[in-house]
Amino acid sequence: GATLEIGVADGGVFDRAQKYDGTAAFTVPAHLTDHEAAAIDSAARALYEALGCAGVARFDFFVTPGGVVLNEVNTTPGFTEHSQVPRMYAATGMGYVELVAALLDAAIASTDAVSAPSPVML
Repeated sequence: GATLEIGVADGGVFDRAQKYDGTAAFTVPAHLTDHEAAAIDSAARALYEALGCAGVARFDFFVTPGGVVLNEVNTTPGFTEHSQVPRMYAATGMGYVELVAALLDAAIASTDAVSAPSPVML
């Protein structure tokens, strides 16, 4: 998906109320320099692989004057039609139903690639 920026007032905090009451300012794609975008992309991909993630994971970063800083890794991000991850994919042209179908197809394919263990007789 595309990058997503959450705007907060100077010194402000993005909290649960802002997340769900519609007052949060979401910008997709995020306003990033090429250098910031490359750093985020590289770090997110490396972490995804290193952590053995599958399907969707969301990597949250802060962009600071000193550079890009990892805030958290969310391996089970919200997934309603109005959640951040579907919003990020919508910006790339992938609708909610298409995204869910693609994730299901990928999960089924990865399950098919793993052979089932042989039963153990006791």
